Amino acid sequence: MIEKIAKDMHEGKLKSEDLNVDLVKQIYKDLSSGTETVYGEQWVKFNIKEPNSLVQKFKKNLWQFSSAKTYVELQEMNNNLLDKGRIRPYPEFLQEVRKTSQKFNENYLQAERQTAVKGAQVAEQWKGFLKNADLFPNLQYLTVGDDRVRPQHQALNGIVKPIKDSFWKTYYPPNGWRCRCYVIQTAATVTPGKFDDDTVQPEFRGNVALDEEIFTEKGGFFKLLNMDHKAKVNAEYMKLNAPYDEAYKAKNGKKVYANIFADDGDKIKNIETGMIIAEKLDKDVFVRPHIDVQNHKNPEYLIDGNLADRKEQRGKNISSNLNSAKKQGCKTVVFDITDEFTQSVEFFKNQLKGHLKAHYKDAFTEIIIIKGKTAERIKVKDLLK
Repeated sequence: MIEKIAKDMHEGKLKSEDLNVDLVKQIYKDLSSGTETVYGEQWVKFNIKEPNSLVQKFKKNLWQFSSAKTYVELQEMNNNLLDKGRIRPYPEFLQEVRKTSQKFNENYLQAERQTAVKGAQVAEQWKGFLKNADLFPNLQYLTVGDDRVRPQHQALNGIVKPIKDSFWKTYYPPNGWRCRCYVIQTAATVTPGKFDDDTVQPEFRGNVALDEEIFTEKGGFFKLLNMDHKAKVNAEYMKLNAPYDEAYKAKNGKKVYANIFADDGDKIKNIETGMIIAEKLDKDVFVRPHIDVQNHKNPEYLIDGNLADRKEQRGKNISSNLNSAKKQGCKTVVFDITDEFTQSVEFFKNQLKGHLKAHYKDAFTEIIIIKGKTAERIKVKDLLK
């Protein structure tokens, strides 16, 4: 991978703002393998009962961090392309690229992976602290007490504050790379006064559980990425390559998968409809990521390798639903008929046939109709006979 990156960059085929999907995936894999040791199966399966859990938010955060880190790493590689105004010969440039890769993907990665694991651990501990707050309303900050403890962390050692005190919004561990500090729950006397330690780096001033992110956007990688508009747009498109979680497995073995960046606004409904398709039509269903780029099309599903758009059929808006699906560039439309549509499915199909004949004859190849727990798949050519 590194050799290909070096070659493409040397030949002018790759710029730092383009990012690199293989590098983003590798960084994410290295980081998420750490957090998976904390969460286990929760890390790879989507819990429909907790759609906005910390696990889901941490996965998004790690992916976005991986994109930002990739940008900065490629930028440093690109900066080494020239030596005193001349383009380095490829073998020499490759050596420089390998040095950069070692720094980012070995040296930095060790600290980042440790931070990811620590962040997941203390976030879970925070949930436990909240549950027991009636018995033990305070928390105490502690270091490991050896000669490797940093002075700024030693200054925090022993401080006791109520769990709801603003202190824990700023100084909840980790408070730096490779931070080993921890917190215990206690009923001990509160330490008087306010505390402020500006030596703690801005990217570590926070609370991973409350902020719902392990790597804050106040960090250097994010800041540099956000200064480059094209890189920001490409980072958004990079979500198309983000991982899918298993959300449901039908009795027939077919599954529904949800991308970690699936639209939160209708993710649950898309999954629930996907469950019916998997169960009744014997199809794997992928709920796709939502890309926040102007004029980008965001169809909800990938079914049988084809893009599909889900439309809720509430009243007589069949034509507007078809028009909206056409704009998404889909050949398959999933009509989810709600209780607000009081007519029969046969009536709906007759109405649908009329609209397709009049305005959308060549726009779609198939229609999937969901009504309650039933599903029907119809080829448009058969419907129009």
